[in-house]
Amino acid sequence: MTPIRRYRYLVITGLSLLLAGLATRYYLPLAVETGLLRWAEQTGLGSPRLKLKSVGWSEARLEHAGFTLSSALGPAEMEFDDMRVDYSLARLELVGMNIVRAHVRLSYRDQAAIGPANSGPLIFPFEHGSIEQLVWEVDSPWGRAEFSGRAEALRDDHGRTSLTMDGPEQAIRATLLPDRFQASLAGHSGPVLLTLEYAAQADGGFRFELDAEDSGRLLENLGSIIPPLERPSAGASGQIADALRGASLHIQSDKSGGNTHIDGRLLRDHQVLADISLERPKTGAMRAEGNIDLPARALFDLASHWLPDGWRPDGGQARGRMHWQAAAGDSWSGSGQLVISGLALSNDALRLGDAELAIQSAQINERGALLNATLSHFGKAVAWADIRLPRRGAMEVDALASVSAAELLDMAAPAMPEPYRSWRAERGRARGSALLRWRPGDLQGKAEIALEDISLAMKNARLENAWAELKLDDLADRSGRVVAEAASLRLSPTLAATRLRTEATFVPNRVDIAGMSLNLFGGRVELVPTVLLLDGGPVQTSIRIAGLDLARLLQSLNQKGLAGSGTVAGELPIVLTIRPPSLEIHDGRLEATQGGLLKYRHSLPAGDNIAFQALRHLLYDKLTARLNYLANGDYGLNLRMEGHNPGLLNAHPLALNLNLKGHLPALLRESLLTGDFDHPVLEWVQTQKLEQSQTRPNPVPPPAARKKR
Repeated sequence: MTPIRRYRYLVITGLSLLLAGLATRYYLPLAVETGLLRWAEQTGLGSPRLKLKSVGWSEARLEHAGFTLSSALGPAEMEFDDMRVDYSLARLELVGMNIVRAHVRLSYRDQAAIGPANSGPLIFPFEHGSIEQLVWEVDSPWGRAEFSGRAEALRDDHGRTSLTMDGPEQAIRATLLPDRFQASLAGHSGPVLLTLEYAAQADGGFRFELDAEDSGRLLENLGSIIPPLERPSAGASGQIADALRGASLHIQSDKSGGNTHIDGRLLRDHQVLADISLERPKTGAMRAEGNIDLPARALFDLASHWLPDGWRPDGGQARGRMHWQAAAGDSWSGSGQLVISGLALSNDALRLGDAELAIQSAQINERGALLNATLSHFGKAVAWADIRLPRRGAMEVDALASVSAAELLDMAAPAMPEPYRSWRAERGRARGSALLRWRPGDLQGKAEIALEDISLAMKNARLENAWAELKLDDLADRSGRVVAEAASLRLSPTLAATRLRTEATFVPNRVDIAGMSLNLFGGRVELVPTVLLLDGGPVQTSIRIAGLDLARLLQSLNQKGLAGSGTVAGELPIVLTIRPPSLEIHDGRLEATQGGLLKYRHSLPAGDNIAFQALRHLLYDKLTARLNYLANGDYGLNLRMEGHNPGLLNAHPLALNLNLKGHLPALLRESLLTGDFDHPVLEWVQTQKLEQSQTRPNPVPPPAARKKR
């Protein structure tokens, strides 16, 4: 070959290689993108969105990639940022994938609702892969689960892929084979909490097993993944975790020949607490049966998220059975019964002892459930309820209750102050009704409670022919009204009130007393309309008194030798404090409305004390009493009387000022509140110091006394 021809050959060859290289370099990004799209299609990823950053001979970098996936659990969306894909052009295969940030969101749905899912063997498409910052979310009807951490996968020569996911508190280890999937969940500083295994069958079926040795610890550990499952100190899920502490959970599912069978058991100390068995044949109705046998406290803890706050079970056993079947499509029905016997149940206001709660299903189908519940107390039914549980929406409850006054007093005794627990019910009944619409955190509806023909007694005290009506017009804002009346309230043989009436409305932390009145000692005692702020400070109000018979008032003091006549009226300004409860009287004033008689034939020697001598038979024209009383028991009483004694100083006019100051002991204050007057009040008052007793003006001595001078 001549030099000219050799030179021409080299130039043509070089130009050809240059053009081929330029063409390859130009078409390489397109080829890589096409290859990635073909890979996504083969692995079931849909709606690919790729934004290439750079392309090389062995790797490509993507600024962003997004895919969708239709799985057996529901649709999923995947978003990847700062992604590197390693590949081999010689072997035309993907080698590895490294992602800086990934966000995977799965929306759980029934399989029937999403249509057929992608199926096939479980094959990891890379030799290795890693995600530095993974956020994995699962949305379901029961709440949202979220895992964040780092993920890494590695496939060996036998097709086995090892997957590791490390989060702040959990570590997930999994092994993937073409026909098998094994995984475990463990805390970083504890044993394995959960293991599961999935194996595909040759006929298209599968076998699935799940084991958790301590369901309570598992639930507690999942609190950081599933937000509704809070920590034990934070809410209901903590109670659920406590209820399942030490209980192992085993679930096994098999599908073969189109028939599916699922068995589940919850055990503690080798005792079955709950079990369920489900059969779903290839043709015909699906059937399920379940049983529970566990302590009532555990059941209440499990259901605490759906129960009103404050109720605490103590003792009792819950036993129940459920049957459920479904035809083709969405039509299904079921039945069941739950009985909790030997139950002691209490909250801050009531306590039920030896109670039984029976729940019987009246209707369970695809539209929801209708349950009938009966609560019995010491063998007698005291409450009934129809409970509607729609498939969607709030729970609805229509309830009635009826108990005797004695039973109600027994239930409420733990919440009553100690001095009032001695009251006993001799007659009467309490009835209640409620229409509720409730979902967690949102209670709506109304309720009514009526007390009828109530008679209570304690030692010498009696409440006769009382009734009360409480109406809660709106449970959402806890507003309502109360009206109560009683024919009589007798605190001692000589201290009795009649025609008692109270009427008030209330909203949270506020009570508006429209009226509170009673007849006492032949007169009328009324509290002026008052607004009580339950979370506020002291409230100033006043008690008005009219027409009190002085003779009956003095008789009630049960003091030998003390008597009188006349009527008094006035007003007692008071200061009420709700928390802690207390009452004070500031500068109260009572005055006689007309003249009368005051007699005090005391056993103390009168001597030369003209005041004591005058009080033996004082015809008064004016009588004024000023009263102050503090919450700590300190009191002050100033009594001024103007009149004369016909047998003293020739009936000369007298003005007497009596000042009493002292302290009422706690026991005596308690007696005034409870009506336990075993000891007369003045027997104690008489022992106190009479600080001042004087007469004005000074009377002129009688003539006989002047002659002796």
